[in-house]
Amino acid sequence: MKSPYYINVNGKYGVGAYEKGDYDTIKDLLSEMDRLGIYQTVVYHVNAKDLHPVYGNGYLIDDIKQTLGAKERVIPAFAVNPAMLVGRGEMEHLESYLESGEVGCVVIFPVTNRFRMVEYRRVFDRIRKYAPVVMMDVTELTSEDLEDLAAIAGDYPELNFVIKQVMWWQYSRVFDLMNRRKNIYADISWLHVRDAIKIICEHVGAERLVFGVGYRSHNGAALAGLSYADISQDQKDAISYDNFTKLLPKRVYNAVVKNRKTIDDQINNRFWKDFIAEKGVKDVLVIDAHSHIGPFARSWILTENGIDGQIAALKRDMDKLGIDKIISQPETALFGHAVEGNRQVEDAIDDKERFRGNLVINPIHHALYSQELFDNFFSGGYFCGMKAIPEYIGVDVDDERFSKAWEYADAHDMHVLIHCWEGKHGNAKKVMECAAKYPNATFIIGHTGGGTEGRRQCEEYASDSRFNNCMFDYCGTFTSEVRWEDTLKKIDYKRVVFGTDTIVHDMAWEMGRLLSTDIPDYQIEAILGANMERVLKKTKLPKRK
Repeated sequence: MKSPYYINVNGKYGVGAYEKGDYDTIKDLLSEMDRLGIYQTVVYHVNAKDLHPVYGNGYLIDDIKQTLGAKERVIPAFAVNPAMLVGRGEMEHLESYLESGEVGCVVIFPVTNRFRMVEYRRVFDRIRKYAPVVMMDVTELTSEDLEDLAAIAGDYPELNFVIKQVMWWQYSRVFDLMNRRKNIYADISWLHVRDAIKIICEHVGAERLVFGVGYRSHNGAALAGLSYADISQDQKDAISYDNFTKLLPKRVYNAVVKNRKTIDDQINNRFWKDFIAEKGVKDVLVIDAHSHIGPFARSWILTENGIDGQIAALKRDMDKLGIDKIISQPETALFGHAVEGNRQVEDAIDDKERFRGNLVINPIHHALYSQELFDNFFSGGYFCGMKAIPEYIGVDVDDERFSKAWEYADAHDMHVLIHCWEGKHGNAKKVMECAAKYPNATFIIGHTGGGTEGRRQCEEYASDSRFNNCMFDYCGTFTSEVRWEDTLKKIDYKRVVFGTDTIVHDMAWEMGRLLSTDIPDYQIEAILGANMERVLKKTKLPKRK
């Protein structure tokens, strides 16, 4: 359930050279923290990254002084880079704030500032006596930097290093670093991987996680992920607040704890209050239209790779969260045998009311597919749609090797879920153009195109009547800074379907992201289940002979 205090370690604001950013001013950032019920936040100015550390740090201090209430709520993080060792008076400026206790965090940007991690050693030599928290986004670290950080953390035991905004593909590397060095920490803002918080708590220690929110477009995802994590409430409370404050130098710690306050969030839909209190959702149809069952590789770290164990875990989660139906695709077919992999999961399903499936189509093995095979699968009570991953397989979504499947879907008013991302084989625009050739089928644009470029494609082409048979998938869209509040001004909410991408994604994290979005209740209700139910009802499945 919700903890009494939170510190967000990912605060930033300002208009930089490379980004508009989520918040122009500290006031804007604090307004969003109010909405989420978070009182204190670590903050840096984006000009400290893009322009110059001393200039950006100065803007930050001035803005804190000039913004009502900011002094009690903002924990300033000063940017630093190795060039400051040469710049006249620059390190002295930093050290004066560290010594005074006004600043207890520094933030580094090796990639953006074009310094290797090892070059920061001389900086750390100068500031180690002040023991500030050293913070960095994981995207600011190259593979070489990550390895260098392990050595640096060992050589500077009085410094604590917080790696921020770690998602799936960096998770395994950071998890390894945390196992190797006791003074390396991670924030939970992007930890959308199933059981990630629990796994780190068990294998590294609950004290090694701190709280943060990601993009503004993430809304309350991290709040929900922590609330539903399978750990004790004491551990949740420590992650939300205490773990980070204990890293701060003593004088900074005293000031931060003195100013802490519990505030209520301002999320005003009918779902959020119960959901964040671990009561799930009630009195609304919820269909998870994008999920997976089966073993995962490719750096995913899971506690359960057995199919039966995964199904049991999904049942528990569905009961806890209030999910009525889940539509999954067999991982055993996506990355295994194109036919038998589908059958392997179908045979394991014992509840074909709550569990439905998408038949995985692999064009490499198109010769295996026939009308008879499709009829056999789709008359069995489990499969109700199709799924393909053109970008992974390396075959265009409109390649003739897909044609038998798409023609069958068209003939049966069936939905087709396509994994989309920015690429050449299955990007959003290409999938939508393919969909136009099969107007009776419903093509679901996976992840609404992927990142920001893919989202923009969907927003641009959604209004084209040629693509009226396209719908848009919610899950995994957190990689884009584009807010759904803005996307839904360009895409009709009746064309958006909810999904979590479980078994690898944390269902509560993805669900909380939607339920804390600032949109009307009727739009949330439609996205949660009614839109997908409409698609399922029009599907004409064959009867078993």
